[in-house]
Amino acid sequence: MSRLLTPEELNALRAADPYIPAPTERFHIVVDAGHTDLAPEEVAALAPGSVIRLDRKAGHPVEIVANAVTVAHGELVEVDGRVAVRVLSLERPQTTPETPATPGSPATPGRPAKSRRGKP
Repeated sequence: MSRLLTPEELNALRAADPYIPAPTERFHIVVDAGHTDLAPEEVAALAPGSVIRLDRKAGHPVEIVANAVTVAHGELVEVDGRVAVRVLSLERPQTTPETPATPGSPATPGRPAKSRRGKP
């Protein structure tokens, strides 16, 4: 079974020598439009045409997540008949006293994305 590492686990790995950053040739991008919790019977009752209400209001910015880290917010648009996202704002790197952002140090942009399983 695989899982995402917690922010504490990531910080512990970064603190250990030697730190080798993950490859950055490609990022897995997810556009997160919202969340909800459904009971098992609600999932079983889903059918074509069902509507699932999310926790985000229509027209509000969506989260742009790269490798499980929220890096930006945007709005859904259509480009050549396909859904796309226009970037509205970027997340700034979060620093803590334990992990200061200094030139040359590996800093993770943004913040960890919200949990996909239930509420954070």
